[in-house]
Amino acid sequence: MKLFTSFLLSIALTAPVIAETARDDYTAKLEALKELGGQARAAVNPSGDIVFPQVANGAIGGIIIVSSIVLTSNVSTPLTVTLTFKTEFGGPMFLSLRDSSNGNFLGSGSTFTVIISPFRTLFLETDGAGSLVEGWGRATSLGGSDMGGVAAFQLLDGVTLQFLTVVGVGASSATLAFFTPVFKDDFLNSNTALALANTSNVTAFVKVFLFDNNGGSQDTTLSIGPQQRVSLFINELFPMGSRFFGTAHFFRVDSFGNVLGAFDIHPVVLLLSNGILSSLPVTNIVPL
Repeated sequence: MKLFTSFLLSIALTAPVIAETARDDYTAKLEALKELGGQARAAVNPSGDIVFPQVANGAIGGIIIVSSIVLTSNVSTPLTVTLTFKTEFGGPMFLSLRDSSNGNFLGSGSTFTVIISPFRTLFLETDGAGSLVEGWGRATSLGGSDMGGVAAFQLLDGVTLQFLTVVGVGASSATLAFFTPVFKDDFLNSNTALALANTSNVTAFVKVFLFDNNGGSQDTTLSIGPQQRVSLFINELFPMGSRFFGTAHFFRVDSFGNVLGAFDIHPVVLLLSNGILSSLPVTNIVPL
């Protein structure tokens, strides 16, 4: 079962390697992070943009999915924000937005300009119309750090429009390296899904290490095109059995596999279990 849709991918994967090599390479990546010093010690968002790596709108399999984006101002003057939505492959993602608090229709398109009143919160919501489309979104303001943001996905019954469930995720900050728990259980119909947005104008490479709780390890490399996003389940990235507990670690690297000080990968991780979604924590890797 896929998350929202079958996740059309544009990724390049290298073959997993033996455990000893994966662990040695992981240790080398941590040492490389140390050499970057304080640059790697915190989740950093140099551009000031708020990025949502997973945005979805529309109907699939009798379910309607609506995305909500909540933006909050912490300044005493009106804040002008530009919202841009892109597809998996970096093109414009078209949808309609309304203001949930007053019902005002904000228009249809892939780019929107909104104004947040001082110390207020803006609640935006897609309309759920049409067939399902997926992608990612970016909120940009001149102040950048003057706003905060979260997103949520609402699932509705396609016939009765009855509310089924909702899952919320925080805005995704870019880091040089991060990790997340990973869980997969075929008997429970559970799996971990990843969405990584590349906000730069160049192809980005991400080295991924998978460590299972039984001591095994694997690694592979993702290639993400400019302004594109990859979204996949963990077992699409690594071979694994019917049940898995472990951790996935991600490092921003160059085409040669060397740790790179580029803050352009924004992640979100979701757990799908019997049709119910929940978000999983994404933690910055801080070198000692």
